[in-house]
Amino acid sequence: MPSCLAVAFIGLAFSPVGPDEPTGNPWQDMDYGPFLSAAIEVDPDNIACKGVAIPLVADGSIAALFDTAELRWAAGWEGDFVELRGIVYDGPHGTWPRIDGEPAWVNPAGPGVDLVSGESPSDFEDPRDVPYGPLPKALGRFEGLVPGEDGVVLRYTVGDATVLERMTVDDRDDLQVWSREIEVADVGAPFDLSILGIDDDTTLRDDHRGGRFESLSGLEGRRCTVLERDGEVIAAIGRIGADMDADPRAAGKASLFGGMDVRSGRLTARVMPPFMGAGDGRFRLLFAELDESQLPAFLDRIATADRGGDLEAAWAAGSPRRWNESIELAGELDVRFGDDDDSIQALTLAPGGARITIAGDDGALPRLVGHDGTALGAGPVALDEAFVVFEQPRRPAPAAIAGWNFDEDPSPRMRNTVDGAGDLRLQGVTWRRGVRGRSLDFDGTARATWSGAGSIDPATTPFTISAWIHTTKDGTIAAR
Repeated sequence: MPSCLAVAFIGLAFSPVGPDEPTGNPWQDMDYGPFLSAAIEVDPDNIACKGVAIPLVADGSIAALFDTAELRWAAGWEGDFVELRGIVYDGPHGTWPRIDGEPAWVNPAGPGVDLVSGESPSDFEDPRDVPYGPLPKALGRFEGLVPGEDGVVLRYTVGDATVLERMTVDDRDDLQVWSREIEVADVGAPFDLSILGIDDDTTLRDDHRGGRFESLSGLEGRRCTVLERDGEVIAAIGRIGADMDADPRAAGKASLFGGMDVRSGRLTARVMPPFMGAGDGRFRLLFAELDESQLPAFLDRIATADRGGDLEAAWAAGSPRRWNESIELAGELDVRFGDDDDSIQALTLAPGGARITIAGDDGALPRLVGHDGTALGAGPVALDEAFVVFEQPRRPAPAAIAGWNFDEDPSPRMRNTVDGAGDLRLQGVTWRRGVRGRSLDFDGTARATWSGAGSIDPATTPFTISAWIHTTKDGTIAAR
């Protein structure tokens, strides 16, 4: 089973349950915002170790999971969003969140993108030594996300190209259609995108030029591929931007290749560069689980859908404002501390700094520093103009209070190298050659006792013991 470090990062206006349905579990009732980042399991063999779960409807009942390390959409599902498990949430170790619903589609674990080299077909082989962590930078890297007005926009690279994506869902009239809006820039070499995993017994019926489906005839750049199993229609993929007739590559544009392909157990789409140089492009992929009777409605969605929104503009616009309240900083910045009788003493910093003493401390040096990093002289100053930095004074390293090098002649008492006292009493030890000079061999019953340690209480006195020690079994090295 794959192993992942489960770390959660929080976005900003979504709760796994409705606001009127508190569970009493704070990790479940918390508002996690428009996305949830964590190691998230689809199944035991498919874990998005750097997953971003994105609710696609207001109540989170339809969601998709993107793996930012592998640059793949791991799954889409309908249910109760994410089951929040693990040390960050309900406490147990050795587990992590998982999708809370039956997936409508999945992508196999591993890279979700692949560069096309020469005549060799892409195979989505994982180039990493271990199947964790980001892909090699030459293949692709995640660059961030923006929770925009119309959904979360993801940004990543594939080779030298930049890809912006937004996943949405159109769930109406008993037909749930998933949509990947894709905007690419600087495409100078072809690359493949993994759309979803398929079984070996799944076959494709491709309509490259709209001839098979009359509703798409005459609509430029709109194609459909039907997936069948045992002669029955099980799903369909629509492509908007597959302009084979218009040939955008000759006009310096990137193009979505007209047909779908199957690579390593997955359905893939290829992005092609212009014939010369690098170019940009905008595409949309629609896919749905359906039967033969729902195919006409799906074709209507393809016919009426656009290429997708301006994702570059959505990325530049950033996230919308989610709270209208303003927090104002007012007053003056000063340094204050209290004592047992609740009296408060204010400290005004003079030029060159001042010194305060806190109980149990040798003192700290407070400094007023402006927001530009410049040290300020006297205080007080406006709260929004500076902050206080406390610097602990430098202290010399403590001197040794005792030490023995074992290089003198064997004796029942060793002389302390600090003050020359014979205060280390030896019982049952054997003298040996050491790494450097001599050493003592303790057989488990022998001991060395320091008679000068009476005034030191390890429970209240911090001290350090440093020694060369070679052990052959478990046992006590030092005790009081």
